[in-house]
Amino acid sequence: MASWRKFCTQRLKNDNDFEIGDDRNFPEPSTWQEAIDKLHQNQRDLVVVIKQFPEERLGELVPNKIQKYTYYTLLHGVIQHDIYHLGQIALLQKMALQ
Repeated sequence: MASWRKFCTQRLKNDNDFEIGDDRNFPEPSTWQEAIDKLHQNQRDLVVVIKQFPEERLGELVPNKIQKYTYYTLLHGVIQHDIYHLGQIALLQKMALQ
């Protein structure tokens, strides 16, 4: 979740060279607290950039070598990605409590 927030932040900042490879998508395990801290920091960074991003650019295409999508779609994609993983976390919590 943190890596894709970082990706979204970089794209909104016009860093079109930033990519998510396996090293960023599946980083080496760290402590739980480090993972939470990274997620919180990436969320703060994303919120700052979103507040600065001009609303009139939401319909523009994000420069990308693979797919065509807008900044609007990018932001919704990050939200949907989080919802997916939060569902997984909820299921794991439910299983742990049984």
